[in-house]
Amino acid sequence: MNPDEKNRTLSSITLSPETTENLNESQIGVVKEVVYEVNNNCRMMGMMIRSTSYELVRLRETIKKDRWWTKFMDSGTVPLSRRQIQDLCKSWEFLKDSELSDKELQGVGVRTLSKLSSSSKETKKKSTKMIKTQGVFTQKDLDMIEKGIVDKETYMELTKKNNQSKMRNQRLITLENQNSKLKKRNGELLEKLNLNESSEKISKKHFSELEKENEGLQKEVSDLQQQLSDLLKK
Repeated sequence: MNPDEKNRTLSSITLSPETTENLNESQIGVVKEVVYEVNNNCRMMGMMIRSTSYELVRLRETIKKDRWWTKFMDSGTVPLSRRQIQDLCKSWEFLKDSELSDKELQGVGVRTLSKLSSSSKETKKKSTKMIKTQGVFTQKDLDMIEKGIVDKETYMELTKKNNQSKMRNQRLITLENQNSKLKKRNGELLEKLNLNESSEKISKKHFSELEKENEGLQKEVSDLQQQLSDLLKK
């Protein structure tokens, strides 16, 4: 774009009264320049994602050799990791038929686009509408749509409950392991205590120590069993 064309473009930009209040002509000119550049860059960002996705798919489909494609992804020939290349290729399944403009596309990450490609037609439709409405669209937004959640507060509450459930299950496994170890140790101690009634005698002091340890272990086993029971009731 030559200077004259750029000046005509800047002149056509309309700013709201709030963005020009108490600004002089020079400052308003800077605002318009920045607005133009940011809008153009946003469009370019979306265009680069779409174009890169297409070109990588074109290459993969042109040279249909799996081993070669794997070597290419790992070669460092392009400044992208294997994971990024795979995500960009998968994203094309969504992008090729998407009605999103390049400017709208810049607010969506490649990983999210990749997941969108394998989502249902209804999810894609709702996601496209949300992208057009709010601009930025994340994997969390996609999860909300797929789970039928209408607002982020509900999503956060469900996520919190899910995390609590995972922590509960992990705690349950830990307690079960501790319980098993204590039972095993308790059994070993009982065997030693029984020696006192056999021909292989142990000292009175040692017997007393083993008996005390056994009582302590029995209490620990009882406490763990109660904790397990409480967890299972939740």
